[in-house]
Amino acid sequence: MTRVLAHLHDPVLATVWRDLLVSAGIPAEVTGRNMNAVYGGLPAVSLLVRDEDYDEARRLLADVEAGEAIDDPESPTG
Repeated sequence: MTRVLAHLHDPVLATVWRDLLVSAGIPAEVTGRNMNAVYGGLPAVSLLVRDEDYDEARRLLADVEAGEAIDDPESPTG
């Protein structure tokens, strides 16, 4: 099953967050991109993750928002 990790008004940010999660090995999906155009005022998109990945995904995004670096095994410092 999937769980909503975040509702966002910015579909670009949702896509960036999704890509970040996927690069960390957490499957994620962005849904509802067209709903705001149809039903103005609703959150534009939802970021979904698997139930079992929810806590790890929240921690990862919290670290990103706090400005902490993400370990990248391909980077010279990762």
